[in-house]
Amino acid sequence: MKVLAAIDHSVHGAAALDYLKAMPCSDAVDISLVSVSAVMPSYDVGGMGMAVESPEFMQQEIELLQARLDKLAHSIRDDFRSVQTHVSLGSAGREIVRLSKEMSSDLVLLGAVGHSAIARVLLGSVSDYVATHADCSTLVYRPPAEAAADASQAPGQESSEVRSPPRRVMIAISNNVTDDRLTAWIERLGLPVTTQIELVHVMEVVNFQQQDVLTKASAYWQEARSVAAKLIAKHEHRFQALGFETISRLLEFDHAGRALVDHAQSERCDLIIVGDQQETALERILLGSTSRHVLRHANVCVLISR
Repeated sequence: MKVLAAIDHSVHGAAALDYLKAMPCSDAVDISLVSVSAVMPSYDVGGMGMAVESPEFMQQEIELLQARLDKLAHSIRDDFRSVQTHVSLGSAGREIVRLSKEMSSDLVLLGAVGHSAIARVLLGSVSDYVATHADCSTLVYRPPAEAAADASQAPGQESSEVRSPPRRVMIAISNNVTDDRLTAWIERLGLPVTTQIELVHVMEVVNFQQQDVLTKASAYWQEARSVAAKLIAKHEHRFQALGFETISRLLEFDHAGRALVDHAQSERCDLIIVGDQQETALERILLGSTSRHVLRHANVCVLISR
């Protein structure tokens, strides 16, 4: 599996890398470590048509990032099948998306900065940009609440929580032909059968005002529940055949994204796997998606499968 790991040399980036190292599949991962440096703006001073540039210290920054990446690559060379390094200039989100396409990555790994959900909505983030625009799957790591509370933890200092693979995974079943990709990630990550799998499907409730419409909708809804239950059972049987313990949930809620976030929190899931039904980045930007809502509001790791 080809993984592009965005490294910003912060505690969040280091924790995300530790999270991947703890996955049983790590010895089958070809990882590319990528650091992106912002480009300093140039100015035309006095209208003379001569730009003020900063090539000297930008080169120093590039060399510093490369040295740090090389050191990191050396320290993890035994944790993955192969390790490469890349330093790029430009907007972090755009460069990560560009490189993921260029490298034909299967997964982009990012560490989320610990802003609140409301801050992520208002300000956006690199992880939000990548999750919206990347063609491949994206795994955004968020530390456990205990680790996040310890703001004094130094980069590279590891906790037992970070080094453990997920123990309880919630998979959002969406009645889509791509749902098989969601369940396949459990096998791709090599998670042990001791991992508890929570299969969740949300039926978005629509409230009708007219009685005749409500009556017809109720009959349809009853049939839809039966179909949804069979849908979940299909995936449940697949995991049980592999030896996993599964729990199935059929939720009725007016907003799928909120239902998934609330359920994952109440059940103490430490990884959410969700698909993205919008086919293009433009659709995801204009229409929004359940996966973006989960990414922005969940307080645990989120894997968006494409």
